[in-house]
Amino acid sequence: MIKEDRLKSFLKKIRLNESTISVILGALVIVVVGALIFNYFRSVKRPQEEVVNPEEIKSSDATGSFGETTYLLSVLTIKS
Repeated sequence: MIKEDRLKSFLKKIRLNESTISVILGALVIVVVGALIFNYFRSVKRPQEEVVNPEEIKSSDATGSFGETTYLLSVLTIKS
């Protein structure tokens, strides 16, 4: 009985505050959609990076210190 009374009182509170809850949820939807639109247009204006084809890289380009070779491999792996 106590749980049923709590549930009934909770549902009454929700029914009384239904307009406030709707306004809050509507504002939340507007904020989320605005953030998605903002992120989309921010990424559209970004210049695209130059794509490096593995065939264009000479074998002499791969020589050098250990860090340079690792960097070159990571760039090719990320872009492909």
